[in-house]
Formats: sequence, structure tokens, C-alpha cells
Amino acid sequence: MNEPKLPQLLGPENPVPALMPNYEFRPQQREFSVRIEQSLHLNVHAVIEAGTGIGKTIGYLVPILMSKQRVLISTYTKLLQDQVFDNDLAIAAEIAGIHRKVQVLKGRENYLCREKLQQAVRSAEPMSTSKIEASLMDVWQWSTSSRLGDLSELTDLEPKVHRLITASATECLKTQCPSYGDCAYFQAQDRAQKADVLIVNHQLLLAGSSPENNLTHQLFENFDVCLIDEAEQWPGVLREAASLVYDLNWLTVFSEDLQDQLGIGAQGDETLARWSRRLRATREEIDRRFESEDHAGPMSPAHKTQVLLMCDELEGLLSSLMEVLQVRGSRSLGIRQLSDQCAGQLDRIMAIAGDLEVDAQRYFWRSDGQGISWYRSDGWFQDHVEGSLNQTASFMNALTCIFVSASMTVNESFDFFLQQLPIRVETMHRIGSPFDFSRQVLGYKPAVLPSLQSDEYMSQLLSAIDSLLDRKALILVTSHKALASAAHYLRGNGDRLLFIQGEQGAAPLVEAFRAAKSGILLVTMGYWQGMDLAGADVDCLVMDRLPFKSPSDPLLQSIKQGLEDRESDFFLEFLLPDCALRLRQGFGRLIRRGSDRGVFVMGDARYWDASYAQYLQNNLPTFGWTDTLNDAIAFTGN
Repeated sequence: MNEPKLPQLLGPENPVPALMPNYEFRPQQREFSVRIEQSLHLNVHAVIEAGTGIGKTIGYLVPILMSKQRVLISTYTKLLQDQVFDNDLAIAAEIAGIHRKVQVLKGRENYLCREKLQQAVRSAEPMSTSKIEASLMDVWQWSTSSRLGDLSELTDLEPKVHRLITASATECLKTQCPSYGDCAYFQAQDRAQKADVLIVNHQLLLAGSSPENNLTHQLFENFDVCLIDEAEQWPGVLREAASLVYDLNWLTVFSEDLQDQLGIGAQGDETLARWSRRLRATREEIDRRFESEDHAGPMSPAHKTQVLLMCDELEGLLSSLMEVLQVRGSRSLGIRQLSDQCAGQLDRIMAIAGDLEVDAQRYFWRSDGQGISWYRSDGWFQDHVEGSLNQTASFMNALTCIFVSASMTVNESFDFFLQQLPIRVETMHRIGSPFDFSRQVLGYKPAVLPSLQSDEYMSQLLSAIDSLLDRKALILVTSHKALASAAHYLRGNGDRLLFIQGEQGAAPLVEAFRAAKSGILLVTMGYWQGMDLAGADVDCLVMDRLPFKSPSDPLLQSIKQGLEDRESDFFLEFLLPDCALRLRQGFGRLIRRGSDRGVFVMGDARYWDASYAQYLQNNLPTFGWTDTLNDAIAFTGN
């Protein structure tokens, strides 16, 4: 590659202004892009932190397109995955002057299974409500014109309908399927095989790192480089996968799969119908048995006894079910597949029971809206992480891995991020933000902050800052309870245009807010990462409280135990730096362009009063603060 070419393409005289409205030249984007180019050529693992707003996506796409290597790009969300492909790619290709083969690949649950759709439509009347039937007809109509069969093209798809029209890996008939030639998933795999650049998401990347997922694993092995965007989320994805041992959701799914067989090739089989009902009842009974437990915690002796009893019950139940399914296996491939699934679950339950008998102290559990799940801790930091993720580490070491994010450092150090990776990183770069936060941001601390323990906390906080919310405000809350409380207050106070998480899909919600001249966007922490509000003209960002993770979460318990094993401080070495990173991510939603100005409201007194307050403040940019509401209002120009 001609060395001066990349700086020229992203320099002051670059071609971007003609392609992007409101484009601002940023030397940090050029520096970031050069660092990406260097990492591609050096073939060494690298982490590159680049401040919010420099234009990272274009910054890495241009050198990737100009390189001759096959590159995997992984994003945390499917929303960003589509944004990179649908919006940023065309601009980057015009800048680079090169049009390589770029494709998107998602997990199979994101693609329509035409065979299951046909089966569902044929059996819709006896198995579904009229709402389900109508939704299936909508999907059928869409399927006749959809080129990709990507279910993200549909909005507000009912979960029940989604299950009816997608096939899991065990359900998929592969080449034996009558609709194989039109299969959206395998067509996507074929396109991916021919791609120079393939855009995936973190969950699929992790799944493909295991040889057990042979089709995707073989596909990914043929790439040279993996760029992991939104990299601050990658350690959490690894933790969840490495620690989750068992949950009961499969019982519900298996029950529904049995029910589906009654509408396909086992009509009138009352035995299978009874088993379907029995599995669902078993799941409900086990959930009731554990519902008296608190939300999460370590495995107590009494809890161990209960779980072992559950394993014994499930072992007997599945052994009997396997006999029923094996007798009927000749009827259809679907029933044979269910029999294989049943055998796999039986082996898994027996293995967990054996492990629990000898090492129950390493187990933790969590109960939430999805039921109860069990996790195993093998420690997490430094040497432990490689042992728990050997396959992933081996896969990543076979590639050149480049981690990019706006927030990977704590106190200007990458140590916290790096010690959570299963590989060793050779090069590290930090590139600052292009924004003048001292000029563009004013912090507002309400004179009186409500108690975090109060049931009226959210309404009291919003009441204190109500006049700051009149034009364009973003409210980030740390729990769904706070979301509901804030929504209740906002609906009852004023006639502002509200954009509330859950009332429409993530992409249309954010886009509608961006396009509106005024209004309030209310979302939880799940939206903090990767939500690009450039051009939204947000003039007030509210955080309800500091974004600490709940210490009772089993994954946190796992980390705590691992740190205590090495006599380290859980709060200082994990909870606090993790909070600092999340705080930076949330704050990064406010200023997206050089012309933006906004007020930052922190509703948590601990930001100023706690012993660790200075630590958190040091991890945000420097800007002024006021406790006078009129000053804050004047700053926004309202």
C-alpha cells in the first residue's frame, strides 16, 4: 500500500464531505485509521481506544477495505451490525475507491426457515390464536419478496411466531430439507464463504470459535484478522458463555417442539401431547420450587440438595421420554432429532449432578423473569481466564485480533480490560476525543438529591430537573424499575413527545428520536453502548444513578470468588473500574459533534460524596459544574 494514501483520504481535503452531511474533519479519525492500518500489517494483537465522536466505523472500514486480508468485523449488537453494512460501508468504499466483497452473517435464529413457515401456516388454525394466524400470514407475504430472509426486516415479530418460523441447529434438516435450495441461512453462509470482509456479532463470533459449531468454525478459520468493535463488551460475553452451566428454558422449548410435531407428522398422538404438557408442567413446578429464593447467590447446602433432587427427577423423566421418542423415530426426522436432543440433555444433567457432588462451592444461581439458571465459577482474571476458554483463546490466537472502543481504559490504563482477555495483546494505543468538553458540557447537580432508597426517587429527581427536559433530552436509567417509574412521571407531567424503550424496536426508536425536533428518549443501560445519536441535538443527558453492577449477580459472584482466591479486593479491582467504564459509555451519548452543547445531570450523590468519588470523576472529561438550575437552562439555550 502507498503509505501517504490513507492519511490523504482521511485528511482535511478528503472526499467525505460530499458523502456525509454535517461532516467534520477530525485528525483523531485519521490517526485512528493509520493505527488500524499498522495493526493489519504487523499481524499482532492490538487494542485501540478512540474517543467518542471521531468516526471509528469509517475509520476502520477504510483501511480494512484497502487491505488484501480477509477480515471479520464483530459488533456487540445486531443493530450496529446492520448499521455498519447498510450505512457506513458504502461511504467507506467511496473514500477507499475499492469495492471488496462484504457480507453480513448472523446466527441461524435470525433467518427465516421456509419449511417451518410452511408447516406453521398449514397447521395454524388448530394450534394458534387468530393473532398468531394473522402474523404468520404477514410473514408469508413478506417471505415472497424478501431477498435475504433476514427477520430484522420485520418489526414487532411475536416471540411465539419467531419460534414457529426459525429452526435451531438440532431442528435443521440441512440438505435433507425440501426447502434447502431456498434456505435463507445456508444462502447467507454461502455468501459469507465468498466474502473478503464479513460482519458478525459477538455472540456468533464466540459460537464460531468452537469446533463444535463446525460450519461456522470452518468459515471463520479462513479469515486472517478479527476486528472487535464495541470491545468493552467482549469480556462480558466471554464470562457469560464460560460460566453458564444450566437453565430450564430448554424444557419449555422442547415442550413446544413436541407440540409442533403434532401438527406435522404425529397428528392424533395423544402420548406425545401428554408429554408436551408434562414437560411444561415440570418446568413450572421446578420454577415454583425455587421461587422462594432471593434473586441470586452462591450454592448453599440446602440449595445443593434441591438441585440434586431436581437432576434426579429430570434424569428419570428424560429416560422415559427417550423410550417414547425412539419408538416413534421412524415417523419423521424431526422426532429423531428430538430424541437426540433428549439424550444430550440427559448426559448434561448427569454431568452437572456429578460435578455438584464434589465441587458445589463453585456454583452460583440466578432467578429472573426467564426462570432459574446455574453458573459455575472457575475464577476469571489473568491465568484463570485462559483455562476456562482454551478453545476461544486458541481460535483468537490464530487470527490477528484488533479491539476497538471508546472506553477500554480506566485511569488511562488498559490493565483492567486486558486482564479479562484469554489472549495476550502486544500493542496498545489511546486516541483522544476531538471535542472541547469544557466548552460543550455543563454539569448540573440538583441542590437536593433524593434518597436512592426512596420509592419516589425517579419522580423526585425528574421533578427537580423538569424544566431542563423541554427540548431534547436523553434519560439513561440503570434498571427496568426506574424505567417504569420515569415513564409514569413523564406521561403525567406535560405533553412532551416521548420515546420509551420497549414501545417499539431499538432501531426505529432511536431513529424516530433523532429525527424529532424535541422529545425525551428514555432507555436502560442496554442502550448505552453503540447508540449513535449524532445529529439528534441532545441538550440534556440524565443518569439516574451510578451504573454499578449488582453484586448479587452470579457472574459477579464468580468474579468475586476468583479475586478472593488470589486475595484481591473485589470492589476496587472489578466493581469500581467496571462502573467507571459504564459511566464513560453513558456520558459519551451526549456530545457527538463539535457543534453540540449539553447539560449532564447526575442524580446520584455518591458521585460527589463517596470515598471513591474522585476516582470516577477522573474517568470523565473535564467540564464545569453548577448547582443553579437557571444556569443549566441558560446553557442549553432554552
